[in-house]
Amino acid sequence: MNILFLTLIDFNNYPNAIIFESVSIGKGTAVMAGAVINAGAIIGDGVIINTCASVDHDCRIGNFSHISVGARICGTVGIADCTWSDGSSMMTGSTFRITAGEYI
Repeated sequence: MNILFLTLIDFNNYPNAIIFESVSIGKGTAVMAGAVINAGAIIGDGVIINTCASVDHDCRIGNFSHISVGARICGTVGIADCTWSDGSSMMTGSTFRITAGEYI
């Protein structure tokens, strides 16, 4: 089965999303209004970076994860595949790791 994933970053409708040039964004990822993705972040396939969420420098967001509205992911945090951070989340520190399937 061949499935085509498109990456959605619509700067015409969401002109205030900020994505640094050094960011890597996977296929099928959606970046919504007001989201900020800082330098060196690696975003997997099929991820949702929702409205006003922030992913700071050098973070790794795993495939098919959801960073909810207003969530704050501080620098160097690693998030595994298939996780969900809710809007009140704030994750900090290079030793902070979220494993697959966790809800934070």
